[in-house]
Formats: sequence, structure tokens, C-alpha cells
Amino acid sequence: MTKRIKADYMQKIHLNRDWGLAFKNPTTGKQHKIDATVPGNVAVDLVREKIIPDPYIGKNSLVTYKWERTDFTYSASFIAPEIGKNEKLELLFEGIDTVATIKLDGKKIAFVENMFIPHAIDITDAIKNGRKTHELSVEIHNIMDYCADRVKKWGMGAIEFCHMPVYEVIYARKAQQ
Repeated sequence: MTKRIKADYMQKIHLNRDWGLAFKNPTTGKQHKIDATVPGNVAVDLVREKIIPDPYIGKNSLVTYKWERTDFTYSASFIAPEIGKNEKLELLFEGIDTVATIKLDGKKIAFVENMFIPHAIDITDAIKNGRKTHELSVEIHNIMDYCADRVKKWGMGAIEFCHMPVYEVIYARKAQQ
């Protein structure tokens, strides 16, 4: 989060602690909420909690494949700084992989679809509601369903890779494997 004081000065307040990660286990159907590291990634948090094996060891990636159709929600609380009449408060995301809905106090403030660009979201008006503590959530939508929806919407097919359709190559601005 950034607090713009003047055009030539910006105070930064880091929101990289006390995050939670909520999701539904695709194998058991059980809802989970675990501690999360931000910045970081879902796989590291799931491995740390022993929910999945390390996908970079042996054939573990085959075991974790079903997790690709899982949505994840990061959440954290923060206290908004005081801002003056002519000041602006922004949330700055330097990379979200890849498709996400961002909410502040339960209200949608942004939808992002590109992991390669930073996203700055003006929350000045949203924090002037008299509340001191605010709830931030970042709902990471699974890329497989997102891209499959684009195929249905636009009628285009997927690229074949190892005899499997790969939708995200066409429809998602994300790191490719």
C-alpha cells in the first residue's frame, strides 16, 4: 500500500505480514484457512502446511495437478494511515498470478488479469468511511476455468501440448512452463 503525500514523495506501508489463505481442498472437499506468506505463492504455503507434497520433487507435480482448478483467497487486515485533504492512498500490487478479484471491506475494488504489470488501486474514498481497520482480500481465480470460459465465449480452441489442450497460452498473461 502506498500513501501519496506529494507528487514527488510517497510513503510506503508494507502489507506483507499476517495474511491468511482460504481454499477448498479438491480431494477432500474440506475448507481450509492457513497462514500465508505475501509476497509468495500458494504452492509454497501448501507445502509448508503439508497439504501437498513439493511439486518440484520427483513426480509430485502429477499429484498436485488437480489443484490447478482451485480458487484461493488471500486475506489480511490493516489500519489505514491518516491522510490529508489533498492526499491519495493506493494499494500497489507488484504482481498477481494471474486473474484476481480484489476486495476492500467486502466490496470489489478491482479485477486484474495480467501478472506482468503492477496494479495501483486508488482506495482514498473507500477508506474515508470512518473505519480504522480494513479487510483486504485477493481472490485468485484458477486459470484453467478462466481460460476455458474464454474459449466458450470467443469460440477459439486451445494449443495442443503433449496431447492436452493448453488454454492459458492463448488467454492468459502469465509465466508459461
